[in-house]
Amino acid sequence: VATRTLPVGTIITPEHFRYQPWPEGLVQSAYFVRGQGGPEPAQLMGTVVRSEITAGQPVTQDSLVRPGERGF
Repeated sequence: VATRTLPVGTIITPEHFRYQPWPEGLVQSAYFVRGQGGPEPAQLMGTVVRSEITAGQPVTQDSLVRPGERGF
């Protein structure tokens, strides 16, 4: 989840997000889930926020764009 509101264009660093327990029935496939084959936190460094993420909101794969991807 975002540790604070992240406006569009924010370059992701380690202090911008943290893992948090989430109700099992509410986990969506777009969420980054620890230990489920997604990118490691270090791989998210340098990605850019594509759409605003409010504090406490789950960071989703569609909310970030990587260097070299369309829309970066």
